Amino acid sequence: MTTGAAGSGIALPAGRARAHNTRLRRLPSAAVLLRGAAAEVHAQLDRVFLWVPVAFGLGAAIYLGLKTEPPLWPAASAAVALGLAAGVAAWRGGGRALIAVLLL
Repeated sequence: MTTGAAGSGIALPAGRARAHNTRLRRLPSAAVLLRGAAAEVHAQLDRVFLWVPVAFGLGAAIYLGLKTEPPLWPAASAAVALGLAAGVAAWRGGGRALIAVLLL
């Protein structure tokens, strides 16, 4: 027997690679991926506050990795769209309207 990769202590038979097959037989459908993502989001709802620094860090890393300063119009148009959506929600009087306006 020989030692595995980089002295990891995993013993492999001489002349043989690992027997694990990592290839997918077929790709999962979009519906299966969306269901899995929705289930994961639902499972993480009680920990949403813990994900805020992760999102902030990812946003900062993406911004600092850019070669040039991004244009302002996409952010401005997104803010206008969110403002309109929050206004419509508040006008219709949904239960979450106050939260949407406060978040805006």
